[in-house]
This record gives sequence, C-alpha cells and structure tokens, in this order.
Amino acid sequence: MAANPLAGEAELFVAGKTHLVRVSMRAIPLMCAAVGVDTWPALADAAQKAIHMEAVTRALLEANGVAVTDDDLAGMDAMQWIDRILPALLRYDPTPKESGDANPQKSRAKK
Repeated sequence: MAANPLAGEAELFVAGKTHLVRVSMRAIPLMCAAVGVDTWPALADAAQKAIHMEAVTRALLEANGVAVTDDDLAGMDAMQWIDRILPALLRYDPTPKESGDANPQKSRAKK
C-alpha cells in the first residue's frame, strides 16, 4: 500500500492493521461535522489544532469504512497525524527534499 498525500490519501496503522484512507467527498462533511465547522477553509484551520486530532481522525477513518473505538484512537501514534493525516487533508508532500540549489528555476535558465 502506498499512499499519495497529494491525492488525499493516508496510510494509517490502527489497532494492529494498516488502512489506506482517502479524504473524499464523504469524508469532508463528516470531518466538518466532527469539529463543528461548515466550510473547507474552516476545516483546514480546525484540523491543525491538537484538540481536534481525535475527532477528525475518527471521522476520516469511519468515512473510509474503518470502525474504531476510543481505545483504538488512544493507541495510535500521534506522529501519524503530522506525517500522514495532515498532508493528505491539506494536500502536501511531507517528504523532505534534498538540499541543493535553493532556486531550481535559476539552474534551468538558458545561458
């Protein structure tokens, strides 16, 4: 299983199993409801607050057909939130880039 955060995917390890979940048209309203917001920008903001980690995670998992208990969520490594859920939700690649030219466009310019 290889998740693509740029496509809204996250690979989560919950209760001894790995699940590929997707931020979908079904997941977004459930996550909004879980944190009491009704717009995408408000969800993106709320999702970055630690107080909402569990609610958003539960909604994302349940929207993808993964039933979880309070104990399942409590047992999850919090780094999954930072390394997997937020990148999928906000659509960015968390992979560290190689250091090199600080301005890659400059190196491609015609001389």
